[in-house]
Amino acid sequence: MSTGTWPQRRWLVVVLVLAVVVSAAAGGLAGSLITKNALAAQSAGQSGVSTVHAVVTTAAEQSGPTNYVTEVYKAVAAGVVSVNTQSIAMGFWGPQTEEGAGSGFVIDKQGHILTNYHVVQGASKISVTFSNGTSVSAKVTGTDPGDDLALLKVDVPADQLVPLPLGDSDQVQIGEPAIAVGNPYGLSGTVTLGIISGRNREMTASNGRTMRDMLQTDAAINPGNSGGPLLNAAGQVIGINTAIISGANEGNVGIGFAIPINTAKKFLPDLLQSQQVQHPWLGITGVAITPELQQQAHLPVSKGVLVVSVWQNGPADQAGIKGGTPTADGSTPVDGDIITAVDGHAVTSVEDIASYLDTRKVGDVVQVYVLRGGHAMTISVTLGAWPDTLGNQ
Repeated sequence: MSTGTWPQRRWLVVVLVLAVVVSAAAGGLAGSLITKNALAAQSAGQSGVSTVHAVVTTAAEQSGPTNYVTEVYKAVAAGVVSVNTQSIAMGFWGPQTEEGAGSGFVIDKQGHILTNYHVVQGASKISVTFSNGTSVSAKVTGTDPGDDLALLKVDVPADQLVPLPLGDSDQVQIGEPAIAVGNPYGLSGTVTLGIISGRNREMTASNGRTMRDMLQTDAAINPGNSGGPLLNAAGQVIGINTAIISGANEGNVGIGFAIPINTAKKFLPDLLQSQQVQHPWLGITGVAITPELQQQAHLPVSKGVLVVSVWQNGPADQAGIKGGTPTADGSTPVDGDIITAVDGHAVTSVEDIASYLDTRKVGDVVQVYVLRGGHAMTISVTLGAWPDTLGNQ
């Protein structure tokens, strides 16, 4: 540590502005399982997971509504960790040490721990603390910035690790119980109870990619809960707590979001191979064409995506797709290309494009059908990888 530095503490959770979430849910401008056999193989390698699940399920069935949360907590608490980080940031007086804190949970007997990418992003030192007070160093072995996921590895004897069973977030029902366990404001091992308030919510990751299918819960999530598990009544992880809509005090107001566990399961093989997960990127911003927009801008079609801009040297730019001409008053330009389909799949919104691209891979070539000046054309685009940061267009 350099002379003149001082520690700063930051409790990590993504805090969202309500207007941003509403815009994303409405399909705003920002464009953007593990297989059954693989999951069975993973579970087979997690000694004790089936036992934990059986204990929790039996306890939940035999006990009343007043204490099933206690049984879930007893079964999973040893598998939930506090994640502590140190990084160097530039302050008014020069470099300073910044400390961060979040949560995570053990997924196997090899010492792998899932957490949020934003919890460990930029950290020069990472440690995790278990429920018994044991603290050990950890290293990042895989990242997925586009889904706000990171996989950590610790060197701990297998008999001291309690992996949590991973559930199926596709089966989650609105109104069912949701239990959050984590490290809010440094209060390790905190458990809160709520319900699943909504499904299929959207939010934006740190690199600008839209994360879909998010679970909404009113279980109290606060700064420091990031990366911790959201569990069902059987003690299975159904989500990874990652964001809240905040009040004036930056605390919980009953609207929190969790990454569905099936998203993590889908990319877990890549994370376990120490890879950074890459997501396909077209490199445009656009707006859905409505009859009103068609009339106002005198567009030739009433459906499609109007390309507002393209990222310089991005995939769309390199392929020749054109954005609109910037306007003097900052209003949305309306003279860009109009995308009507990708690989023959009709699109009526940016979400349509993004959802289809998520079925493809980086390096794939897609056929983008566009209208330019009233003339139809097909443009071949080689999909790139979402950059760590979108930067300026």
